[in-house]
Amino acid sequence: MNRIAKCPDAYQAAQVSPCTPEVSLILEPCILSLASRLFHVAAELNAQELPSTAWACAKLIVTHEPLRDSIAAYSRPLLSDFVERALSITAWSFAAMCYYHAPLMDAISEASRAKMRAFVPQNLANLAWSYAKLGMLDSPLLLAISSASIRRIREFDSQDLSSTAWAFASLGILDLPLFNSIAASARRTIHE
Repeated sequence: MNRIAKCPDAYQAAQVSPCTPEVSLILEPCILSLASRLFHVAAELNAQELPSTAWACAKLIVTHEPLRDSIAAYSRPLLSDFVERALSITAWSFAAMCYYHAPLMDAISEASRAKMRAFVPQNLANLAWSYAKLGMLDSPLLLAISSASIRRIREFDSQDLSSTAWAFASLGILDLPLFNSIAASARRTIHE
């Protein structure tokens, strides 16, 4: 499924399949078949394969609820083995699917806070975006993201800056030190 999700044409086909029935007829059964197979082997997936599968489901707009539940269930006990990017990707994937799974998101929050110093800007921004997209006001996580973001703000690109600002603003968090850092960094980015 990851190979299909990485293919730009397949991704576009998944995005516009309602408008192109001939593509939908070919792609949708294939994806549903893969999702069904993955559901049956999800227990065998490791700390690298679970986030990749979640990402592929999000990119391909897979609505196979049993597979999403399996990814969540099998990811939780392995989260301490997830690298920072895998934590961020898993959170992003569930948010992109608009699939609120509280036990998984709470566990990702805890695992992420333990590794926060190692997160790169894109992972920080994606994590903040994910919780905001799901409407999760996780204060300990957001405080950790804010602190880590301020420390590394010069490394943020424009997408990271805007995603982080949007996340905090959409959750109604007025974090002036973070917003001032984002504004200063955005001004530098504009002048470069």
